[in-house]
Amino acid sequence: MKIFFSKFLPRNVVSRINSSETDISFTVQSASIIITDVVIFSEYASSLSPQKIMGSLSTMFAAFDVRA
Repeated sequence: MKIFFSKFLPRNVVSRINSSETDISFTVQSASIIITDVVIFSEYASSLSPQKIMGSLSTMFAAFDVRA
């Protein structure tokens, strides 16, 4: 899990998670975190070019931004 968390969390937070700390909170001015699982994404993406995949993902995340 350390590698997973280190991709999107600050290093000091990852260290606290790895130390089994359970109450981790702090204040930041502005942040957004989204973790999503696109159902059958691999099957969908297998028929598209990398450019089409990135375009589809950009459209999806732009829609998330509008809703935020």
